[in-house]
Amino acid sequence: MDSPTFTLSETSAFGNGYLWQLQASEQTSELLFQKTSLYEVQLLEQIPVSTIQITAFQAALNLLDVWHWRENYSSEEISAMVLDGSSWSFSAEFADQKCCCQGHNAYPAFVSPMQTVLRQERFALLLAAMGNAFSIDQIRRC
Repeated sequence: MDSPTFTLSETSAFGNGYLWQLQASEQTSELLFQKTSLYEVQLLEQIPVSTIQITAFQAALNLLDVWHWRENYSSEEISAMVLDGSSWSFSAEFADQKCCCQGHNAYPAFVSPMQTVLRQERFALLLAAMGNAFSIDQIRRC
């Protein structure tokens, strides 16, 4: 079985952003945090993580139904124009489950991951689940 992985990133309209990435192997696993801007990428943290934490995060991904999120969410789908919002992406692979999704000023709705909304709704819960599973006091953002 391949090691579980995920990458979560968000970038503001002004070029500032962040990236979280799980790098797991049979020997060690760590969560990397990078802050990005138009001019540089800084590796700010490398957090050791346990198999129990990874399993807890996978359970949260199942609860949020990320495996059925659409590939792309866009504010244009719902006839909304947002000029200074943000873009995000999330990809994960846990055993036979895979997802790869992104959005531009739009997110999957609470009601259904097939619906698009302007508020972060399920994406905010994804951030909270990551913070809870990996004991991150505050999710660092743009």
